[in-house]
Amino acid sequence: MTRSYNGRGACIDWRSRIVAHPDVLVGKPVIKGTRISVELLMDLLAAGYTTDQIIEQYDHLTREDIQACLAYAKEIVQTERGSAFLLCAVSFYFVSSSQIP
Repeated sequence: MTRSYNGRGACIDWRSRIVAHPDVLVGKPVIKGTRISVELLMDLLAAGYTTDQIIEQYDHLTREDIQACLAYAKEIVQTERGSAFLLCAVSFYFVSSSQIP
């Protein structure tokens, strides 16, 4: 699923705003029409920046762009959840079954 709901109940389709191309930032997902990566925006949000502060610094971005980044990140986490669990289980198996002196 590529849709997420913003706080006002409107559906956000991140695919209309997030793109990746090998020639732009080595293929990292970016806001369409910019070189601003989803990773950068997630770093700013994680560091405590507000949406208003980000838009103030990057005035060509919109709230919908930032919301699309959050929807994209949410989908990545959801799709990798099973993979991460499997990786942990496999890692645990190999560590617990190895001969550690």
